Amino acid sequence: MASPSLAASTRWNALAAEALARPLSPFQALPDRLILVDVQNQRLALLVEGQIVVEYPVSTAYLGVGGMSGSHRTPPGWHRVHARIGAKATPGTQFVSREPTGRIWNGEDESEDLILTRILTLDGLEPGVNRGEGFDSLERYIYIHATNHESAVGQPASHGCIRMRGADCMALFDRVREGDAVVVVGEAVAPAAVGTATTAMATSSDGAVAIPDPRSAGRFHYAGLGGSGMSALAQFQVMLGGKASGSDRAFDRGERPEAREQLERLGIGIMPQDGSGLNGGCAALVVSTAVESEVPDVAAAREHKVPMVHRSELLAHFVDGFRTLAITGTSGKSTVVAMVFEMLRGAARKPSVITGGDLMALQAE
Repeated sequence: MASPSLAASTRWNALAAEALARPLSPFQALPDRLILVDVQNQRLALLVEGQIVVEYPVSTAYLGVGGMSGSHRTPPGWHRVHARIGAKATPGTQFVSREPTGRIWNGEDESEDLILTRILTLDGLEPGVNRGEGFDSLERYIYIHATNHESAVGQPASHGCIRMRGADCMALFDRVREGDAVVVVGEAVAPAAVGTATTAMATSSDGAVAIPDPRSAGRFHYAGLGGSGMSALAQFQVMLGGKASGSDRAFDRGERPEAREQLERLGIGIMPQDGSGLNGGCAALVVSTAVESEVPDVAAAREHKVPMVHRSELLAHFVDGFRTLAITGTSGKSTVVAMVFEMLRGAARKPSVITGGDLMALQAE
């Protein structure tokens, strides 16, 4: 590989200084061996004794940077290489849950993002950012790995991991040792929403997300609106005085007309899931774990620089603004929610409710 340019060296040195300045950095000086991941430029570099040894394009999460479990974001901050998996595996070997499946990917078209060839598991070093309950990178199965979606490498497209082309991943793997430091930095501040948004999305140093105000920032578009969790959030936003639209493949196929009619009665616009919902002043795209990065709405959000908000983040935002009772458990949650809702209504407390089940009393109204 050719020697890095002066501009590249300057950029990497600036990122290394930024990494050391993180509030929870475990290092006072750069470790002798360091993998630096530049989210803004979608690049990875291996530094040995402060010198760039090699640099590769990568693909971090299409939803950006964040450490929370279930966020489908790439966790920021300091990690270490926990394990090297697949040292003698045939190129293209597919892994699931860190174990080879016996399948070899040979270039076939495959919509699923496969974990291939080599894995570097990451153990977070920053409590509350990438380590600890609800944030643990190792428990989230966050890896550096090869992907079958090589054409997407160089742009944010993963569901949380750091993806590489197969040959690049093998070359990096051979240079890396267990215990080597890894730091994810350079996370770009997400752009201001298109149109009437009054609050920009931003990713802070700890991965927390500032949500555009759902009441006044403009229209939120929900990909997968037909899902119970997504439709509940959209309805709640509209009932608060905000604006919402959405798309769903089931609606595109003419399925679930009653659910569609109910949403439209509330003023929630239903659009084809072809990216058109991101036009005309969309303030944010709301996605869930079920929404793949290849969905046209996601591609349109990237093109138009519309912030993307995960369903769990928006739910947390709503919950944070109200005195809240949360019902958890394995089964019976919707039933208990309905019971609590009826008790509070009976006590004239005027409750709001977000639930994954249908409440017959509300449907009757």
